[in-house]
Amino acid sequence: MIFLGFKKYSIVAALLATSLLFVANCKPKDEPFDEGKGSPVFFISGGIDGKPTQYIAGVDSYYMYSRYRYSAADSLYWFEAELKKTNCTTCPKSILISIADAEVSGGTSPVNINKIVQPDSFIYLSPSGGTTITHSYKLDFIAEDTGYKNPSYVWDFGGAGTSTLKNPSFTFTDSQIRNVCLTITDLTSSCKNTACNIIQPQVASSDTCSPRFSYVTLGDTAVQFINQSTGGSYLWDFGDGLFSNQQSPLKKYSKKDTYKVCLTVSTSTCTQTICKSVVLADASFTCGASFYVGGAKADSVVTNTSQTSSIMVSYIDENGVLYQSNLQNQPVGSNFIKVSTRNYTPNEKGEKTQLLNVTFKCRVYSSGGAFKDIVVTNGIIAVAYP
Repeated sequence: MIFLGFKKYSIVAALLATSLLFVANCKPKDEPFDEGKGSPVFFISGGIDGKPTQYIAGVDSYYMYSRYRYSAADSLYWFEAELKKTNCTTCPKSILISIADAEVSGGTSPVNINKIVQPDSFIYLSPSGGTTITHSYKLDFIAEDTGYKNPSYVWDFGGAGTSTLKNPSFTFTDSQIRNVCLTITDLTSSCKNTACNIIQPQVASSDTCSPRFSYVTLGDTAVQFINQSTGGSYLWDFGDGLFSNQQSPLKKYSKKDTYKVCLTVSTSTCTQTICKSVVLADASFTCGASFYVGGAKADSVVTNTSQTSSIMVSYIDENGVLYQSNLQNQPVGSNFIKVSTRNYTPNEKGEKTQLLNVTFKCRVYSSGGAFKDIVVTNGIIAVAYP
């Protein structure tokens, strides 16, 4: 294997309990923290075999080595990010993420780094090529109509489609963040109201990623919020600049007004927010619209033997045993999601680099058939490219 490019960054490794995971820090070692904020810039967090772990950039001799190589056998560039300790070749507790170019080439044409992986179209390299994991996400939308006598409904699913049903189900073909809006019109009084929420379809159960709440007013400006979500941690934004992490807080506002109140539910696998208008003692108010989301389901897996946009994960455990994701086919539910990407500063050799914010789930196998399940819930890595 010949590496055409190489980049070394320092990383701070922090282990949780007895577990082991990896952190990716691709910042040069003289800049391991966000300028002026004292917090790490680069990290990967998640778990191995169900044990939560997090590595953060700066400790325990960990570095990230970013490089690229050209494989004449398949006419592809491979972009790689490897976390391991310095001054060793085969390092225990190390991780290597290899991502193939989206296009074949002769090794001399320019690389379009933004196409190395496409949202919701990822391939885990397998013994016979690759497995493309394509998700669709079915969500149930439930309208809440207060004060209407003869309502009509118009849903706009962030440009992905529309509906005139009161409680439609809608299937998204990607995990793109969308501004979903519901407009309710009273056909008798012409009262009209629109509610919008930022929705991101996610691979998670409906119970843990479906924030829902109601409220009752107590006096002129006191409101009891009732959390109807299941599981997770909670963050309330009361719309007046104040917040709470209580499950069902009692809130007293300073004046009568209309407030946009948002509840965010977070778990180890997902985060979702729902908002609604809370109206306090407005005599002219006759109707209001809001909605919540439930029934989230992810399905649809498509296979493809092409190696373009392939993903391969290699892991060496604490005993020096090598595990690789391409030794067997990946189980259903494996995924690799590029949340975002952006250009970054050149490495020490002056090679261009790209930051990738990623999440992924895969199974890695030893040559003897043993396996480990790796789940990364949030991470930022960097690769070099020509």
